[in-house]
Amino acid sequence: MTLIRIPMRIPVIATVVLVMACNAAADVPSVPESVLVVDDSTGRIISSATPSPDGARIAYTKVTGGRSQVFVSAADGSNPVQVSHGIWDYNPLWSPDGKWIAYEGEDPNFDLYVVPSDGSGAARMISGGPATDNAMAWLRDGSGVLFNRVGAGDDHPLVAPLDGGAPRRIGPVMQGNLHANWSPDGSLLGFDVHRGLGATIWVQDTAAGSAPRQLTSEGLENAPVLTMWSPDSREIAYTSRRTGTEDIWILDVASGQSRQLTNDIRDDNSPRWSPDGRSIAFLSDRGGLRDLWVMPSAGGSATRLTSDAAVESAARWAPDGKTVYYTTSRNAVELQLVPLAGGPPRTIRAWEEFDITDARLSPDGKTIVYDSPRIGNGDLFMLPVAGGEPTTFASSPLVDHSARWSPDGSQVAFLSSRGGSTDIWVVPAAGGEPRNLTVSPGDEDEPIWSPDGTQVAYASSRDVGGADLWVIPSSGGTPHRLTRDNVRPEGYHWSPDGKYLYFQGQKPGGSGARDFFRVAAAGGRLEPLGANPRITGGRVSHDGKLVVYVTLERGLAFLELMPSTGGPSRRLTSDTAIVYRPFATWSRDDSLLVVQQFDLVANRDYADVFTYRLSDGRWTQLTRTAWGDEDISGISPDGKEALVVLHSARVQIRRVSVPDLVAGTR
Repeated sequence: MTLIRIPMRIPVIATVVLVMACNAAADVPSVPESVLVVDDSTGRIISSATPSPDGARIAYTKVTGGRSQVFVSAADGSNPVQVSHGIWDYNPLWSPDGKWIAYEGEDPNFDLYVVPSDGSGAARMISGGPATDNAMAWLRDGSGVLFNRVGAGDDHPLVAPLDGGAPRRIGPVMQGNLHANWSPDGSLLGFDVHRGLGATIWVQDTAAGSAPRQLTSEGLENAPVLTMWSPDSREIAYTSRRTGTEDIWILDVASGQSRQLTNDIRDDNSPRWSPDGRSIAFLSDRGGLRDLWVMPSAGGSATRLTSDAAVESAARWAPDGKTVYYTTSRNAVELQLVPLAGGPPRTIRAWEEFDITDARLSPDGKTIVYDSPRIGNGDLFMLPVAGGEPTTFASSPLVDHSARWSPDGSQVAFLSSRGGSTDIWVVPAAGGEPRNLTVSPGDEDEPIWSPDGTQVAYASSRDVGGADLWVIPSSGGTPHRLTRDNVRPEGYHWSPDGKYLYFQGQKPGGSGARDFFRVAAAGGRLEPLGANPRITGGRVSHDGKLVVYVTLERGLAFLELMPSTGGPSRRLTSDTAIVYRPFATWSRDDSLLVVQQFDLVANRDYADVFTYRLSDGRWTQLTRTAWGDEDISGISPDGKEALVVLHSARVQIRRVSVPDLVAGTR
């Protein structure tokens, strides 16, 4: 495989404007030199390092042999010890005394476990049930773990005692989804409430009988509850798009007053307080790349900590406040057309040093539209299949993404937050001024055109009650709601005749179980089809008769087949400990399933493309690529090729020293 290096070019005028606009960035000649802590030579890293309370050790997760495990090592990455042995373990949290690690594990559901941090004992489950439990923080005395239960009808916080007692719900019972965390001194519970119109931030005294107090009201806020609290429990860091871009704001809990900390034409997010509360590390694409920055929490100039083509994420401070750990991913990507009958893939284009996502082939098979951060944030680009240079299709200071062709190829719908909230915009495929198709204070998700092009389906949080499915005329007009009860539709798509919309979602009633559903596009009763409750994705065949879907069990992914009207499912893939098949789509004639498959031993946990012939159950491997994941993006109009995006990434955990020049912090 030959990668073609495409230099990242930003027009000189745009660069000048960008530099002038980034007046918060400090004019420093260089960034600090980072230090490698853990690389992915022995497994795929999936989380950054979390330092122990004394700073002497770090915990992180990586995939080995197809399973994600928690490891503990010295602060410099040496002497790693595997402390968990589940199917898919992640998000480790240290107990206050450093003796225990709480983490989330999929065995059989996504529940909480605790394990000795020195690896001397077995893990023990402390929560259970079909919903997903997300660990937030330990109790100050180490007697239990606060977690947020997601997918049980309404999201809410609970405490799981370490002694094995039943988890107990805490906080107020309110309409909407609550995600919460305690203040460091334990006196307050801070939480955001999602009620369809967005999120607002609240606090409640932990004293018995205290009423919750609302601190924000715009509904544009997003509180990263895992890291929201300042160390002195007086302030909350959150992000908001109230100025049109995503910025970091600081909320004074006592007064309820907010002040804007960052102000840039690009997005700033993921704030992390330093241990002394005087600094905040955050991620930003203000420099043209997604990098790590730090600035005084009282306001002032920002200092850049990283500057490279890699993508930084998951910053965490060491207890001494002098070092920040983070994860970095250096990406390369290749667009390919893979013959379904077998044979070598045809490379359309390859890039180094940045990634592309969500590539979509036009209905005539001549053009690809895709997302990429290549010019500083998420924008949309067009690329001719026959060859040539990519051209910018939709760009703004905010993120534009999730482009979808109309059935006749004349228009493209996409998502953008350029209007404040995430809405659907439509633009002629030949170019022109985008028009706003949806306008609501909530956020919309993936637009899907009806087969005749007259309607667009989408998920939205625009109304009280959570995420549900809507349709709107593609020419504009009043949207129509198809589902209620916060079913959280995913993978929704139209039936071939345009009469139904199919999707996976949550069963009403708060059990946390999932199903595959259909609902008439004109409105009507929601029909559960009786899929395996561990469903994670499905697709109706082109003739409208069958559904293929994926079931997650014991850390593996299995393919199931069932009638599109509902009924018993038939498992297509065998129970094996080394094969994971998370995605499948139909060939144009429905004779083949085109499948993404991970061989968890032979290919170091990376994905290749296979086909499965329904007539005789024959498997055929189409691609063989080491050190890369191949995502199936669609089938060509003639049905002979699959559009595949090959992602190659080298992930590392690194650390960087925070310079003394950060004003007001030293």
